[in-house]
Amino acid sequence: MFSHTRLKAIFLSYAKATNGSLILNMFTDEMGREGFIIKNIHRKNAVVKASYLMPLNVLDIVADARQNRTLHYITEAKLAYIPTSLRTHPMKQAVSFFVAEVLQRSMHHHQPVKPVFQLMTQWIELYDKAEESTGIYVHWLLANLIRQLGIEPLMMPGPLWLDLREGRTTPEEPGHEDKLRPEITSQVYQLFRQTGLYAPEVSGRMAKSEVLDALLQYLRLHIPGFGVPKTLSVIKEIFD
Repeated sequence: MFSHTRLKAIFLSYAKATNGSLILNMFTDEMGREGFIIKNIHRKNAVVKASYLMPLNVLDIVADARQNRTLHYITEAKLAYIPTSLRTHPMKQAVSFFVAEVLQRSMHHHQPVKPVFQLMTQWIELYDKAEESTGIYVHWLLANLIRQLGIEPLMMPGPLWLDLREGRTTPEEPGHEDKLRPEITSQVYQLFRQTGLYAPEVSGRMAKSEVLDALLQYLRLHIPGFGVPKTLSVIKEIFD
């Protein structure tokens, strides 16, 4: 049983509940993705302020968290990292909403994965400080998210097809639609081999869009219920 637990949390989204309450979806360092309920958010003495509820805000919270509850109460909250460009730059703001939705769809409730939390907090700070807004920042994050979740495809160099269902490269074209042609497979292969966020970009706007589609399709195939992010159309406009 947990009680009055100190957590770091990445805010993802919220939904309105009865009596003016809000249910917050957050990804925490110790408990994974959890739901938190808050009341009176517009009062001056509110524990969680309305300004905190921006996707990818990183918070320090104290929560009355108990294992037999699906929703927990926040007793203390403050911003752990205050981003700047993620709130002022239109493209970065759009990316923030998209990344928050992808993370929410990738992580199941009560699935604590500390390496994923560390990856996310590092990426948020690096992207916030980056001078450019597009590049392959999202692609790099999705590839590393796939790696940290333990579902990385087995890939070899060379002009090969990528079987997205089987999660491996093959010299023969797979006999189904969930596949990548060799030109895009080579781009995905290089992306998974990159260890730094500022590694060389995927070449070409069309290639960026196709690689993004491939990574999301891979997540759909290997994470139950992942589906199609509602914010995808906005992100595709950036790369198309």
